[in-house]
Amino acid sequence: HQFIHQNDSIINDSYSFYTHHSTHSNPMTRHQIIVGLNNSAVTRMKRTLTSFNGKKPFSALYNDIVEFFSMFNNYKQYRRMLKVQTPPCVPFIGVFVADLTFLDEGNPDDVTVTYDDAASIRQQNVLINVAKRRMLATYLRDTLRFGSHKYSLEPLPTIQRKLLAPPHLSDEELYRCVV
Repeated sequence: HQFIHQNDSIINDSYSFYTHHSTHSNPMTRHQIIVGLNNSAVTRMKRTLTSFNGKKPFSALYNDIVEFFSMFNNYKQYRRMLKVQTPPCVPFIGVFVADLTFLDEGNPDDVTVTYDDAASIRQQNVLINVAKRRMLATYLRDTLRFGSHKYSLEPLPTIQRKLLAPPHLSDEELYRCVV
């Protein structure tokens, strides 16, 4: 039971860390915490997860957290938050790269313009797709605004200690934590 208490403490700290970064404009770190909590080694700790935070079952808290980064409706909740977010902010790089890829590959580089010249002869010109370049520039400008202010992180001593000196458990001890 000592291991369950220790694991419970680690998961509670992860949730506290998540909450801290929720209020400090750091969606990238928030997403990485979700990835860590979604690790199969964590989700197999059934007894630990049922006692998570002592208030709500782990699955309910986890679902609240994951809902924020849900791909449902193209990251709707995340995008809503980002739209009103003031700098500084560390946006989630996955959505950023996906948006840039969509803008770049979803729009042609060139546009063909067909027209009749003065002698009524049909002409075609291939031009640079300026609209695509404007969309890319607007998206980059909107995203880069988050880096326009200094981002100062406050140290969290409890988290720092646990990251610098993680518990070392034998395979047998780890197995007891899981079952």
